[in-house]
This record gives sequence, structure tokens and C-alpha cells, in this order.
Amino acid sequence: MRTPEGTPQLLRETRTRFILAGSSLKAWCDAHGVNSGYASVALDGRRNGPKAKALRARILAASHDASAPGAPAQRSIRRAV
Repeated sequence: MRTPEGTPQLLRETRTRFILAGSSLKAWCDAHGVNSGYASVALDGRRNGPKAKALRARILAASHDASAPGAPAQRSIRRAV
């Protein structure tokens, strides 16, 4: 599978998937020993070397797994009106 290029939109979408699954990109990074700042620059395309591409693939796989049907119940997001 080809890893998509990093873009600011990819970063936003990935963060959204984690949030909808009741977690966050930062929490995933902490749990996997990844610097969250480096994860962000890899996802938004400011780093595009082999290590950044590999990390991007890991994060994307995890975010898709977290938002897949059958994943733990999603937390509802409520906004104050």
C-alpha cells in the first residue's frame, strides 16, 4: 500500500479520527513512544523522508483501526450552545 503524501488536511483528518474514537493523536504517540511533534510534521508533510513515511503509515493504520466499525464505543462530542 502506498503511503499518502503528508498535508495539513491529512493531519486534521487523522486527529479527527482519533478524537471520534475517544482518543487523540497525542495519546497514541505517548503510548507508542513517538514524539508527537514529529508525528505532526510527518503527517502535515514538513518531513517526508523514509522514517517520516513509515511513521505516517503506522499512524494512519492506527487511526483507521480506531475509527473502524467494531472499535470501542465512540465518545459523543457535545458543544456548549
